[in-house]
Amino acid sequence: MQKDKNNVEAAILEALGDGSIKSKSLPCERRIIAACFQRKAELEVICSNVQPEYFSDPRHKTFFSYVAKTFFSGKIPDIDVCLSQAGRSQEFDIDPEDYASGLREALDGGSECELEAICHELRNLYTVRRLLGFAKRISSSIDDGTPSVELIGQAEESLRKITVDVITDDTLLNLDQIIASSPIGVNEFLDPPRNGIPTPWPTINDYTGGWKPGQMVTIGARPGIGKSSFLCQALYSAAAMGHFVVLFSLEMNAFDIWTRIFCDQVGVKSSDFMHRQLSSQEKDRIQDFIKNAAPRSLLISDKGGRTPLSMRSELARIQAKYGKIAMVGVDYIQLMTNPGKKNRVEEIGSISTFLKRTSMDFDTRMLVAAQLNRLMDNRPGDDKPKLSDLKDSGSIEQDSDIVFLLHRPGMTKKPKDGIVLPDEVMIAKQRRGRVGMIPMDYQGEYYRFVERAK
Repeated sequence: MQKDKNNVEAAILEALGDGSIKSKSLPCERRIIAACFQRKAELEVICSNVQPEYFSDPRHKTFFSYVAKTFFSGKIPDIDVCLSQAGRSQEFDIDPEDYASGLREALDGGSECELEAICHELRNLYTVRRLLGFAKRISSSIDDGTPSVELIGQAEESLRKITVDVITDDTLLNLDQIIASSPIGVNEFLDPPRNGIPTPWPTINDYTGGWKPGQMVTIGARPGIGKSSFLCQALYSAAAMGHFVVLFSLEMNAFDIWTRIFCDQVGVKSSDFMHRQLSSQEKDRIQDFIKNAAPRSLLISDKGGRTPLSMRSELARIQAKYGKIAMVGVDYIQLMTNPGKKNRVEEIGSISTFLKRTSMDFDTRMLVAAQLNRLMDNRPGDDKPKLSDLKDSGSIEQDSDIVFLLHRPGMTKKPKDGIVLPDEVMIAKQRRGRVGMIPMDYQGEYYRFVERAK
């Protein structure tokens, strides 16, 4: 019987196909299963950190599934009963008594901390096995002639699932752990730090306290209203203060974005840029701005066809190279893709949720431009935008901490009695603050929003 056992393990190791896994996976599994025969404390450590699918040996997986099922039902597992149940399974190809005898040899009496470390190592090896399996599936699809676009979609979806599982591990904290995780302890509640990055608009700062880490902020508007200008103003302002900022532009290239910044910051009209009518003085001012004032902490990616996973991977690479990212901009969310979804609403919903999760995982501020629905243009009566006008998904509203809706009545209605109504920035949602309307003037020639004097 021992010979059969060794043959099974040899076959499993061969299937894993990686030297480091061969030397680590099965010993970890044996140590963890053996610990199930010890005190209840060991079971608590194991069942809190391990799931049946982590085991590569189907016998360990089957046995532990019965142990975990009993433990989470609130009972102390009877090992003999679990062995008997596992022994009747098709995956269990060894006599239960021989199985138990071999496991008892692996008992080493290690501490709970050591056992927890072994559990985490097994989880890491399980993740590596998933990555190897993913690589084999992609290789097989290549041999089958699967189109490259479809391959990329399969790859990103598989990696997304693995990434979600990895980054959502160990996230359950009680109050003591939450307080201990803060460098200022309980003062995080009593006297919270003023960690909001100021916006370029004083009244918006009064409403919001600035851009906060972990927030997803959505800027919604119809085409041509100025959502890209609003976004660029906010991002540039943060970069000018010395914060590290990344903009993913899916609509404009980097030259167009910097042209808008030049118009705003140097005071050059966009029409003069477009028609190449810059005076020598304006050219000098732009060159001086580039040399002495323009921040180098604003990075722009103008690669189209972004997926949430490719964006997250790029942010991880940037942060590893340059350091903490204070703010991220996306222009705009409906131009992103996430292959494999049933319809556009589900696709945009998954993108929105991923962006919100990314803002929290990177502890950064996520500013997202969003298109509003075309149907609002034909709505009778009040033409002001509403949260329900966010195009393609209600998830955008749900995931956002703050939603700004831009409204320019002069673009949709003729002036009444010669009176031009002011442009407005509406704070339509704020998770931790009040909502309201701020009168603005959009200076289109300079691509900027300016607060109206009170």
